This record gives sequence, C-alpha cells and structure tokens, in this order.
Amino acid sequence: MDIIFNRQLHRLYNLWLKSPKGRIIDFILEEVIADIFFNIPNCRLLEIGCGTGLHMKVLKEMGLEVWGVDASPYMIKEARRVIGSESVLRLADAYRLPFFDNEFDGALFINTLEFLNSPQDAIREAARVSKRYIFILAVNGLSLFYLYQKFHSIFFKDIFSYIRNINRWNLLYFIRQSLGDVPISWYGKGVESSWKNFLILLVHHRASDIKRKMEFEMKIKRPFGVADAAIRSMEI
Repeated sequence: MDIIFNRQLHRLYNLWLKSPKGRIIDFILEEVIADIFFNIPNCRLLEIGCGTGLHMKVLKEMGLEVWGVDASPYMIKEARRVIGSESVLRLADAYRLPFFDNEFDGALFINTLEFLNSPQDAIREAARVSKRYIFILAVNGLSLFYLYQKFHSIFFKDIFSYIRNINRWNLLYFIRQSLGDVPISWYGKGVESSWKNFLILLVHHRASDIKRKMEFEMKIKRPFGVADAAIRSMEI
C-alpha cells in the first residue's frame, strides 16, 4: 500500500527538514535539480509526488514550466500555499495521471518512489505522459546514511519509519520491468555506486533519445559544482 501523507506525516517530514542533516539534504536536492535542468532548458515538466511543492518552486524560479501531482489532498493544499497557483497542481496518484500521452517533456520522481508500493507501474505511467525522459532521485537503501536512519527510526519514529528500501539494483529492475532496456544517464561521477547516499539518474525512454543521452552526458562531465561537493560531504 502506498504511503499517503497526512497531517502527522507532514509534521514528521517538517521535523526532518528542520534537523541539521535534513537542511543539508534539502540543500543538496535543490542544487542537484538546478544543476541538471540548467542543461535542459525550455522544458515542460511534471513532478509526480510533488509534496509541499518546494522542488517545483525551485524549477519555476529557473523559468521552467512545472506541473505537480500528489495523492494527498493535505499535501496539495500545502503545495498551493507554497507555489501560489492552483492551475499547476492536480490531485492524483502516480498510477493514473490525468494527462494525455506525451503531454510533458519530462517527468520527475524526487523522493517519491520510496513511498510507493509499485514503483514499476508509476515509472511506466510517467513514461506515458512524458515524451523525452524521466528524472529519478531517491535515497539509496544500501548507504550507511539510510541504514543509520532506519535503525534510528526503530526507536524514534520519524519519516524514515515509512520509507521503503530503494537501491541501485531494485531501481534498475523497476526501470527494466517497466520500460525495457532503455538508456540511463547517472548524475555525477560515481553517484551510481551502490553505497552512495543518493541515486540520481535520468531515464531516456524514447528510442530516438540515445543521441540526446550522449549530449546530456557530455554536458554533465564537467568539474563538480556545489551540489557534488555537498553530496560528498554527506558520505558516511
């Protein structure tokens, strides 16, 4: 069963964001998103599981057109307060998106797959509504960071009490099961390693996207920026 955020989960999420590690991780996420989508301008994006809309706000401030969906009425209400526009938000689950085929250039899962019961079905639906790629960012379930947080949550209930294990191997399985053997670009040097804190990747799910994949990887093979340094600083 999917984890649908309510007032209690929202409270736990906010407590996490306000913690020292939570503030660092949120900074990392925002920097990574900005770093990647700076290289892919003029996009129309859909964030699936948009939560409170914080990452949508970052993308909108970059000048991108961003829509968001979430299965939680409570989180949609919070997102409307953050974004300030009801027109870009829809109440919907990840398996039945209220959009036409190929309506967006890309779809985003930012710490969403960890809360879904069937990630492969959500990925398949994201591919239906997006015509170029799917961006995925997830906490790595094999990292010491994740394992420590899960152990901590046994004794002190927090947001990690509800997160499922997503790692490099089962994430690749979900993608292959949903879309077949599609090209994948991993973000940053070595981020695809099984022990890193985050799994950050771009799925090129159209056959014609192989050339675009190569162009994208040439753009991100540059000296590490603020986001990369922040990621390294969080390694345990």
